[in-house]
Amino acid sequence: MNWSNKTKRVYQIIALLAVVFSACEPTPDAMPEKKKALQHPAPVYHSLKHLVSIDSLWQMQADSVPFRLVDVRKAASYLEGHIAGALCISRSDFGDHTNFPYKGMAAQREVIADLLGSLGIRPNDHLICYDAKGGSDAARFWFVLKCYGHPNISLLDGGLIGWKKAGFPVAQKPVKVKPSSYAFATEGAPEMFIRKEEILPLMNDTNVIFVDTRTRDEYTGERLKSGATKAGRLPNSILWEWGNAVSLDSDACFKSAKDLAYEFSSSGIRPEKQIVVYCHTGTRSSHTWFVLSELMGFRNVRNYDGSWSEWSYFEDLPFETDLE
Repeated sequence: MNWSNKTKRVYQIIALLAVVFSACEPTPDAMPEKKKALQHPAPVYHSLKHLVSIDSLWQMQADSVPFRLVDVRKAASYLEGHIAGALCISRSDFGDHTNFPYKGMAAQREVIADLLGSLGIRPNDHLICYDAKGGSDAARFWFVLKCYGHPNISLLDGGLIGWKKAGFPVAQKPVKVKPSSYAFATEGAPEMFIRKEEILPLMNDTNVIFVDTRTRDEYTGERLKSGATKAGRLPNSILWEWGNAVSLDSDACFKSAKDLAYEFSSSGIRPEKQIVVYCHTGTRSSHTWFVLSELMGFRNVRNYDGSWSEWSYFEDLPFETDLE
């Protein structure tokens, strides 16, 4: 056998071995780990209908898509720099300052309608709200308007923090408005709110989970925040800080659905339960309501409007602290 024949024989043997090994390769049914991964894909957001990304907003501006931006911050911060075209609404603008001895309650429906009309907003305008603190104030405004019946309102994922981090410009010039006559287009969903009187009967219901979205020191009673008459929490509440849902140390965008699902599951917050969220004045809990209902698809979540500011005001209501 000359050298060329030896070479041919080597290649023939290699080809034969390749056929043998390929025949021995496990089929998909014989690969349980791979099959399991395909059967359980990473969770995705339940809906993005009411969430607009930074890039999407920039493209909407470029394509002249009709919408109205709402900057939910104090006027002084707005004038220092805002997204061009944004209206300015502060938290105090949509709070009730006359009907309660404590702060934080949402203003009545007709007051909100007058506010929107004063800014030239129309019933069918697509509103995109943002702030510069992770979305809690914007989510409060979103929640109130959704509850009262404005049909088309979204949050800007990342808000002004994400907008700046992406390198997009800001403006200092305020927007001129022409007031309009505003009336809510739908009846809304008042059941999104839960009142103090509705909470007491649920205290011992094992199917109900109370979620405190404040900071740990507020939850334990170590911190008495202004506006409350005492420190503490609703009995049997689970602590889940609202900021867990966003990347506050970077672009202030919402975390992935996979991370959020893990956060809630590990905290015992399950979708089959009835969830009541609260904070100090219903603002941070509005953000958590948005995450649970809009992003994660929980079907039975209600936001306690009065939250701890109201609950602490009444001496006969039960509460807990970790203090001796």
